[in-house]
Amino acid sequence: MSVQQLISLTCSQTLKYCYYCFNHSFHSSIRYYMLLPP
Repeated sequence: MSVQQLISLTCSQTLKYCYYCFNHSFHSSIRYYMLLPP
């Protein structure tokens, strides 16, 4: 495997992880706001 492939693979994995984390926190905050009384 070349360095370029390794870098692109790492980047895609990191982006996937970041997206997952962002998505999770986003949904958590929505759930949290929904639980709060108006």
